[in-house]
Amino acid sequence: MTRKLLAGLACALMLTAAPGFARDQARTEAAERYAALPAVQAMMDDMLSAESLAGQIMNSVPGGTEISDTQLSRLSAVLADVLMDLRPELETTMITNTAALFTLDEILALTAFYDSEHGAAIMAKMQPFMQETMSHLSPKIMSRVQAVTPEIIKIMQEK
Repeated sequence: MTRKLLAGLACALMLTAAPGFARDQARTEAAERYAALPAVQAMMDDMLSAESLAGQIMNSVPGGTEISDTQLSRLSAVLADVLMDLRPELETTMITNTAALFTLDEILALTAFYDSEHGAAIMAKMQPFMQETMSHLSPKIMSRVQAVTPEIIKIMQEK
């Protein structure tokens, strides 16, 4: 009798978990379709490209630091070579986080939008848009961070 009761409970638990599992599986599959979109694939490639990294390098260099075009080209090529092996992990993490953070309907809406002509165009322009925005703000951000660095160090040294 105890075995039958345990088997019944196990079966009931599996049946109640099945809709959640199916829902999670559907979100994961939808996230995989989203990540496979040409616009999303291009965005991931662009994130790790030497050109994109050159912009990030220039945005993070302290004011007054001179970097020649040759140095910038070499630095960004080195970083691109080192970071490109993260590409599969980037895609896997993106799929996992998309499935975890968005509902199925939201993922389907993302996919529909970024698979459209306008969505693909927006995705292609997002990286240069953010790079231009950050190139404007980075010096101001760095200046403000430098101004409060002594206070930050003091706080971190407190016991």
